[in-house]
Amino acid sequence: MRHERLYYTPTELAAAAPRTVWWPAVSIALLCPFAAVAPVSLVTGMNLYLLLLVGIVWLGGRKSPEAPFLWAMLPFVLLLAVGLVAGVGAPRYLYLKDAWYFTNPATIIALGYLFHRILGDTMRGLRAFVVAGLLVAIPHLLKFAINPQILTEEATQIRTVAGTGYFPAAAALLLLVGWWGAWRDGLRLPQWLAATAATLCLASVVLSFSRTLAVVVVLGALAALGYFARREWLRVGGLVLAAAFGLGVLQSTVDTSSVQSKRTFLGKLARSMEEMDVQEFRSTAAINDNFRGYETSRALATWRAGTPAQLVFGQGFGAQVDLGIFQNLSGTPGGAVRFIPILHNGYMFLLVKTGLAGVAAYLAALAGFYLAGRRAARGGPGAPVREGRALQACAIVMLVTTWVIAGAFNKFGMFAFLMLMGYLLAAVSGPHAAPAARTPIGSSPPTRA
Repeated sequence: MRHERLYYTPTELAAAAPRTVWWPAVSIALLCPFAAVAPVSLVTGMNLYLLLLVGIVWLGGRKSPEAPFLWAMLPFVLLLAVGLVAGVGAPRYLYLKDAWYFTNPATIIALGYLFHRILGDTMRGLRAFVVAGLLVAIPHLLKFAINPQILTEEATQIRTVAGTGYFPAAAALLLLVGWWGAWRDGLRLPQWLAATAATLCLASVVLSFSRTLAVVVVLGALAALGYFARREWLRVGGLVLAAAFGLGVLQSTVDTSSVQSKRTFLGKLARSMEEMDVQEFRSTAAINDNFRGYETSRALATWRAGTPAQLVFGQGFGAQVDLGIFQNLSGTPGGAVRFIPILHNGYMFLLVKTGLAGVAAYLAALAGFYLAGRRAARGGPGAPVREGRALQACAIVMLVTTWVIAGAFNKFGMFAFLMLMGYLLAAVSGPHAAPAARTPIGSSPPTRA
């Protein structure tokens, strides 16, 4: 009696011609640096177009929506719903502007997630993020190569001339550190090219003289190396003590009240906590020197002035914070304003617009990303450990940057990290831990997308 085979053999599957799709990786490599320099409307239009495109491709493959993706999007949907309902009746421009700020991070995360699903190859996408970092680091460094004398200037002047640095370079550096020793196998990069990329991205970050970028690289590198994979509370406590000790030593050696300290990198680093001291400064000079702290105090006053319902759900999209004085925040003549819709402190931005419920939803979103990364980082059969650590790094970076530069609600400053978060979430929630399924005879052998 003749028995027919029901499944393809591994040899037959290996012989199946792969179908390679490159456009998602190319999109990652170009979008991240493009978002740093292009007009907001153009980048938003491209994001929506690509999201629609990858969504059609994904659904065209008859893939049902995945639970990790839906859970990642849910907090942002709730934030949008709360802000829209609570802000009914606000000036239309401000109302729609806030709606964009809350929709934008979800769009970028979704795009990163779907890019991974279309690529089907984690390493090609991660390599594209490294390329994106190079594409912003090289032009930044060229400014110093063309005009090396600017290095003799003070940090604030250097940043004015050469730029304030770019987060795609920090994201690339995070990946290169996370895959240390596995550049060829893990990122499919030749050793010389990966080492060159790491050197150039690090140089770009250092020459940005940015405190935020410095913190992002340090915390991101620690997370990518597995520092937060286990016993986080103990390790976070040690990190906080080390940071407090370092700042204390720095403050004891730098006169933070001098004009010079406000122009040099070390001086500004020593004044970091002082600048964010939350209090109602009275003099214009004190407000200018400690604007982040003053802005936060005014935001808290705005939130406290709300009704009980507004304390919980916020004042909605279109709400503004009264600074009490006119401040020129744009640097353009005649650009002084008293009421501002956007804040440096993203948590205060959330509190005013969506209340305690909004802050809780956002923290829940970041916790979801962090825990998804933590599960993978702890290892297990087939677990993508490095990807899990990198996802933890992205969540920690977003948690910290939301405090100082609005984090996910920054226009496009955190574009690379948001897209990387979505991409890595797809990587750690893929079928890596599932037993390999046999392919029945009569069905198409799997192809590499």
